[in-house]
Amino acid sequence: MSKNKELSEIFDRIADGLEFLGENPFRVSAYRKASRVLRDLPEEVEEIYRKKGLQGLESIPGIGKSMAEKIAEYLETGKIKRYEEVMAKVPTELLDLLDVQGIGPKTLKLAYDKLGVRTLQDFKRVLEDGSLASLPGMGAKKIENIIKGLELYEKMKERIPLGLAFPIVQDILEAMKKLKEVKAISPAGSFRRM
Repeated sequence: MSKNKELSEIFDRIADGLEFLGENPFRVSAYRKASRVLRDLPEEVEEIYRKKGLQGLESIPGIGKSMAEKIAEYLETGKIKRYEEVMAKVPTELLDLLDVQGIGPKTLKLAYDKLGVRTLQDFKRVLEDGSLASLPGMGAKKIENIIKGLELYEKMKERIPLGLAFPIVQDILEAMKKLKEVKAISPAGSFRRM
């Protein structure tokens, strides 16, 4: 995974954590913006930092001094202190629920504060017993979307047998190789080790 993608995910996670904790919305937005900028950046931040240092990072549109310092910290140490501070205050398993379509930081925070939700099992319980529906903003459509999102989330966590996945991966690779924008492509995960 590229450093751009790693940092993008870290900044998104910090934003999720800060939003969950009810921190300043402008700070949350700054992390989300930095995440988007890094995800869409055509150049590798590692290369920019190597060539131009902190000033090079600060020259990236949408990346201010504070974010540039965090990027440099990660490139030098492999860690971001702010990330560790935020994650220490938020249950990690709880933040994993943000990967479920329909569950955002506000919904999660409400379920955490009002219903004592701490895990995926807790969330399923309050969904099944109807107590989630009693929270403000939890209409029938929202509940239905969360149920569908949970089903998809759990299905995506299941492993697909390599024999079933192999032809799909081959088709995708062949299609991607035909695109002029793609210089090189190879599978990841279990396929890479084949």
